[in-house]
Amino acid sequence: MANDFTQEEFEDLFSQLTSHANRLGIFERVEFREPVNKPVGGLALALWINDYKPVPAGSGLAETTMLLDVRATAYNPLGSGKNAAPKVEARILYAVHRYMKVLSNDFELDRMVRNIDLLGQTDKRLESDFGYLQYEDTWYRIGEITVPLIINDVYEQEA
Repeated sequence: MANDFTQEEFEDLFSQLTSHANRLGIFERVEFREPVNKPVGGLALALWINDYKPVPAGSGLAETTMLLDVRATAYNPLGSGKNAAPKVEARILYAVHRYMKVLSNDFELDRMVRNIDLLGQTDKRLESDFGYLQYEDTWYRIGEITVPLIINDVYEQEA
């Protein structure tokens, strides 16, 4: 039988992802939306839906398994001064490391998904990339985390 998600169940799933980040106690702000304005303050985490598509290898003739790819991006202002860079690098790496670790420890998100694709069963895996981003007059060091959620039996296939 297909997993007929309601809007509230998707909201609960997103709440699980933000709650894990908030419980770490290292982010000043955690939001489930891509920022349209520059992040204010210190270390922040923003999550949003990046992709939603079928997983052929996880699907059968009767039902389709889906991959929900969530993007989690940690933002930290660069700061200034001769000792600022190593601290910013360590802070952004630590934030990404801790969030990925908490997701690895609860890879079913309280059984809301089959699993977070930790090692790449699909074409995505839990991983991070780092870069820089300028919002208005402020530069940020960012860590972008791919959070691929595999959801079993989302759509029934009938002839």
